[in-house]
Amino acid sequence: MTDGIEALFFEKAIIQDDPQKQFELLKQADYYAKQNKNLPLKALIREKLTSN
Repeated sequence: MTDGIEALFFEKAIIQDDPQKQFELLKQADYYAKQNKNLPLKALIREKLTSN
């Protein structure tokens, strides 16, 4: 039921100007990427989270 939601959160985070909101959206994307076993996106999310 949550397939693809991680990509939506990730896309919203990328266009977000507010760093705090971006961080929160990336955390949500990370959670759903883990749930859906989307490992390539999870790795990309982790890169973004650690670069901030």
